[in-house]
Amino acid sequence: MRARTAVVYLVLVAVAVPVAAVAFVRGHPGKFPWAFQYGHDWRGALAARMDGADGLRIHACDRDREFDFPSHTGTVHFETHDADVTREFLDLVRIDDKASGDHCLCIGGREVDVLRGDSVVVSFLFKHGSALRSNQLWPGDAQLTAESAEAVCAWFVAHGMRTESPRQSAARIEAATHALEAAQDASVGAERASALRACRDRDSAAALLAEWFPDPTDRIALVARFLSAKSEDARGGAESAWYILHGWLDDADDFAAVARAVERMLASESDALRGAVLFASLGGRFEDEFPADKLPEMRMRVVRRLVESPSEEDRCDGVELLYRIGDTPEARAVLAGFLPSVGVGVAPPTESQMRAAGVLAGICEPSSFARLRALAEASDDRARWTGEIERRIAARPDAAGTPADCVR
Repeated sequence: MRARTAVVYLVLVAVAVPVAAVAFVRGHPGKFPWAFQYGHDWRGALAARMDGADGLRIHACDRDREFDFPSHTGTVHFETHDADVTREFLDLVRIDDKASGDHCLCIGGREVDVLRGDSVVVSFLFKHGSALRSNQLWPGDAQLTAESAEAVCAWFVAHGMRTESPRQSAARIEAATHALEAAQDASVGAERASALRACRDRDSAAALLAEWFPDPTDRIALVARFLSAKSEDARGGAESAWYILHGWLDDADDFAAVARAVERMLASESDALRGAVLFASLGGRFEDEFPADKLPEMRMRVVRRLVESPSEEDRCDGVELLYRIGDTPEARAVLAGFLPSVGVGVAPPTESQMRAAGVLAGICEPSSFARLRALAEASDDRARWTGEIERRIAARPDAAGTPADCVR
């Protein structure tokens, strides 16, 4: 009898505790963002907060590690107080409940503030063109359906915010993988390239390359050529080229070998110049130990080749290297000369050219502001660059500006 009573008591407790927990959560919606009633309806949790929403503010956000991202700050890329436009965007959001719940470990993204009047009713981050993240709504990332992801990305593009859709991302990765494999086959032969791709960690791939190419200059130049094939975008063992290279640089004592590898790339028209990431990686002790009279001149040689390259990735790398060189007359001249004309019938400035305009906004003479603003307006990512140019101009302490104002 006593045992039966104990069993009944345990059953009652097992039922009462979750019932009480659900009632408590529902009674404290401000404290518990994930309402239990929406546990199998991820969009329902969003829709419940949308009543009366009549505006959107979309801006950059560089944090969200612990879902603590709502900042309502950052460069504003788009803002509307039109209820129809707001509803148009929100109607595109369709969530795959079964695929939702996990989340990546990356930080930041575009933050979307949903507005009612001037008040923010809810915020979420748009991640990788395919997911939404909000600690006010969900316990993990809300994964958009394939159709919704493409539609939301197209909406961003239509409103001046360059955004890569999942389909475009997959195509880019596929192309990068084929380019990397072709570069490996051409550099070490198909049999060795196949063995290299079979490696699943940096150390084993590095050991294989060291066996094949005992000279460190040969190894550094080889992996730099792999990088030239956009290997950071490729699948599988593709990342090994990037990490092998940085591992060698981190451990390097033979700075002359690095310098010789760069000289080889500069001398060879066949080596794509994305290997100049070598220079972008040379910070800290490398800058101290490289010959002081050679490093700036070699960097500028790399920069000139990069900004003249037909590859947009190369040109972006060139701007990054100019940023590292700092505010010198030669760097300013290269930046200014790299910018396109502005006017009717002129092609929109590229990403690399807008990066150059962004750097110049922090250091150029005020007489150039009008041209930089016109470039931002002409960009196909105008929302981003208009805000970025204005932010960098506003951050200047005086008309001359300083290199410190040039934030990448």
